Amino acid sequence: MSFLRVLWPFLLPMMSYSAESENGARFAISLKHSSSHKEIKLIKGGKTIRTFNEYEEMDLLDSEHLSPEEEFVLLDAVELLYEYTPNGVEVFELLKNKQIFTTFFLSSRDLGVTIHESLHYLDTEEGHHKSNISFKLLDGAFLSLPIQQTQARSIVFEKILSEEERKNHYAKEYLTGKAGKQGIETLLEELNAYSHGNMTTLQLAEGLEEATHFNQGLIVMMYYILSYLKIMANQNSQTSSYIKENKDFKTLLLTLWRQAERVLTKACESEFLVVSNEYLTKIYSEENVEFLTSFYQDEEAFYPLRECGF
Repeated sequence: MSFLRVLWPFLLPMMSYSAESENGARFAISLKHSSSHKEIKLIKGGKTIRTFNEYEEMDLLDSEHLSPEEEFVLLDAVELLYEYTPNGVEVFELLKNKQIFTTFFLSSRDLGVTIHESLHYLDTEEGHHKSNISFKLLDGAFLSLPIQQTQARSIVFEKILSEEERKNHYAKEYLTGKAGKQGIETLLEELNAYSHGNMTTLQLAEGLEEATHFNQGLIVMMYYILSYLKIMANQNSQTSSYIKENKDFKTLLLTLWRQAERVLTKACESEFLVVSNEYLTKIYSEENVEFLTSFYQDEEAFYPLRECGF
């Protein structure tokens, strides 16, 4: 990660300072402080490529609430975002409330996690309301689906997971308690968010040429969703009928699944990401490949990940 040389405005209530990358001034981030205004610009090659509006300035970088060290790492993160992660930039640009980005980055110091969490808020800003759920895709499109009362996903915990799998922190977070009472739609939300977060992590790792770990949450969500679908395939209920017969739901599900597979493929191809096979071997068993192909009734609708060894 690059670091910014910054003269912090410790001493004077009004002053300007700028920040530049150490290796070739890829970006300069200039901030002008006054009693009433702070201007934030991203400058590359002498050209301003992004100026934050007043609302964003207040949200992103408020020196009354951030320490100098927090301003330092936040500006460095924004610089890296713009240089290496077009997916992350898109989420960041669309997010109206930049304080969300600031809060999650300063608590995690991880751009992949930050984009994952920011996406949940972006989806809420763009389309969520009482009757619809919205999904921003990696290709920039938004899909929405009317909210249905689908069967609680705790059924996966109860009927599919082994004793060892139940100890996994993902199982406890997503399949038990209040979360476990929710249906499949919010699992799809998480699958989408993990796709975005991992794509940001991948772009950053390849840009910096630094090895890191793939966030296994994406693969775990695929496993939970697959398990849920298999349970519903053998049920005769309102939820099973909806999943089997609603074309909009199946289109959304396939779109998010294929998006996750594309992220996985890129991750497995990359020399800088380590992808665990623990859940992949379960998802891509011969039985499950046959089930998914049958579920979509289209041999072209599902393909194994050859790049990941399947």
